[in-house]
Amino acid sequence: MAILGLGKNNTPVVLAGDNIINKTVDQQRIVDICKIVQTKVNQCKFFDISPNCQWDTVISPLVPDNALIVLIYGGLDAGMFKDMASSSYKHYQGNRKILLVFHSPASKIDGLSYLKRAYDDNYDSVNFKGIANPAKFLLDNGFQYIQTDDLNLIANKIFNMLGIKSTSNTKKGADNVVTVSDLKPEDDFSKQVYEIKASDFLLMKSAVTHFNGTSKAVFKA
Repeated sequence: MAILGLGKNNTPVVLAGDNIINKTVDQQRIVDICKIVQTKVNQCKFFDISPNCQWDTVISPLVPDNALIVLIYGGLDAGMFKDMASSSYKHYQGNRKILLVFHSPASKIDGLSYLKRAYDDNYDSVNFKGIANPAKFLLDNGFQYIQTDDLNLIANKIFNMLGIKSTSNTKKGADNVVTVSDLKPEDDFSKQVYEIKASDFLLMKSAVTHFNGTSKAVFKA
């Protein structure tokens, strides 16, 4: 696990992602990004792989209030953008900064004038058709983004958000790297139990395995 190093940034970086290729490949992508990030940052952790990682991370008490959350997606989802801009999501996000990474989606977000509602969006109202100027929409709502498959560019964007000088020759490796095999049972954040407000429940796209009158839900990858 991470070891504190002199001269490194102390802001926790937490990485999570959607199901893009398969769990093994998607986890390894995050581990490889952590290898680069940990050359300049003390704490970089793998959180989970889940289609609801945007909610899983912000509702978790295990993600520090000052963390930078990095969410990796394989496509653009207008409904998800709308959901993340809601007051409920912002409430749980708190002071945490969020970076969205779009990994080889079909649509390029820069210069996109309109992002249509996804064909599999079965959670938004019938009146929702999409979002105009999605890049501006994200920035206006306080979310940074990058669209690239290059892990070094992703790491440099993280460094930029942390106020760290980025370099083009960032090393791919560190002695204090978190790997999937290093994860302990208590590090499997995705199976923790969290208290949520009942009014927010329908807004959350997490996989719910249990819900009762106490407004308690179990979220899993």
